[in-house]
Amino acid sequence: MIRVWVGLATMMGATALAGCASPTATAVPTATPDIAATVAAAVEAALTRTTPAPTPDIQATVIAGVQATVRALPTIPPSPTPSSTPTLTPSPTRGLMAAPRLTELVAQVRPSVVRVETNLGSGTGVIFQTDPGDRSALVLTNFHVIDGASQVRITVNDSVVFDGTLLGVDQLRDLAVLRICCSADFMPLPFGDVSQVEVGSEVIVVGYALGIEGQATVTRGIVSAIRDDEDADRQVIQTDAPINPGNSGGPLLSLSGEVLGINTFAIRSSGSGVPVEGFGFAVSQVTIESVLPSLVMGGAVALPTSVPLPGLPGGLYQNARFSYSIQVPPGWNLDASFEEFVQIWDQRTGALVLIIVEEIDPVRYPALDSYLADWEPAALEGWTDFRIVAERRIGAAQTVQAQEFLLTFVLQGVPHNAVDHWYVRSEYLIQVLAIGAVPVWDLERYSDVLDSLELSLYSFEPLG
Repeated sequence: MIRVWVGLATMMGATALAGCASPTATAVPTATPDIAATVAAAVEAALTRTTPAPTPDIQATVIAGVQATVRALPTIPPSPTPSSTPTLTPSPTRGLMAAPRLTELVAQVRPSVVRVETNLGSGTGVIFQTDPGDRSALVLTNFHVIDGASQVRITVNDSVVFDGTLLGVDQLRDLAVLRICCSADFMPLPFGDVSQVEVGSEVIVVGYALGIEGQATVTRGIVSAIRDDEDADRQVIQTDAPINPGNSGGPLLSLSGEVLGINTFAIRSSGSGVPVEGFGFAVSQVTIESVLPSLVMGGAVALPTSVPLPGLPGGLYQNARFSYSIQVPPGWNLDASFEEFVQIWDQRTGALVLIIVEEIDPVRYPALDSYLADWEPAALEGWTDFRIVAERRIGAAQTVQAQEFLLTFVLQGVPHNAVDHWYVRSEYLIQVLAIGAVPVWDLERYSDVLDSLELSLYSFEPLG
């Protein structure tokens, strides 16, 4: 713009001087300049005509720069991926098999645990060997389960019934082997190794407790101890897993499904009459496998000749100290180690007669009625849901009378019935208590046991 205005001033000055130099001449008229057009032309000439540069694409420029930088970086070789060290699968060791879940274990062993029924009662057994050739199987159970039976029937997998043939027995160690035939579905269970079992190891008991219809009952516990039973020349496993009548002959199993022992008996009370729990016993695998070859071949081991118990002529037990007698049924056991607490029991079912003598105040309680005014039966230790169902006076026509109570209770989860007779004799209360699980009282198959139980109960007779 400076350039424009300077040129315009020069042009204007030149015009003025020319007009002063020729005052006398007639001026030739000139066209009046178009100031606006002149200025516009000057402006246009002064401006530089250039092609505008395009606006740069900044984003594309940055991306290209980054890519170029990355391409310039040296290539780093990938780190090698370490190869994993292969896990070695240990060779299976007997007695240390991997344990499946409990539900899987139960499903696995059920087909091998069988119900053993005789014309005298019932129990449990386990298939331990099969013969693919003739499709037979060998069953291990307790001797006392089949003792004296004229017929043995074995139910496999809760569905198919087979006749059992007795092969061999060991009365001393309470074992028996039976043969059944024929099925391709027989499934044996392996024996474990008790030498590798520690006290505190978990175990399960599978068996037909109380002879209840349907599937076998499963209970769980631990190995409480491993003991030598010198009287029966055997090793036994003590467990707190509940073992009830009907479990006899069934397997005590590890959590890997191996047979550690054959459930045989349980102790229900101490020698002084205190109820106890968790005292179940199974004949150990160590003992079983030491005699099994002989049993399979038809061997027999009889009980050693026993010395008759004092005061037991003709099955009659007499207690001189407390002046009474009572019948001991054939085949039942008697424990009179403590004269004030005598036990008579059937090992097969656990049916039990107790004779308990308690000292009382003869002045305050001279007769039965005075004692009954203050006292009534109460639950023993371990009994739950205890009830007195009924009571009555018996022996009304006799010199010595008793009060009879009908009781119900639950012991270790099993319903029981009991009949309790109370006698007051001088300074003593004498209780004669007949106890049995409910099936002993209700099921026809246990009618012989019930007859023996009641025979012993009502045979009690105070002397003198």
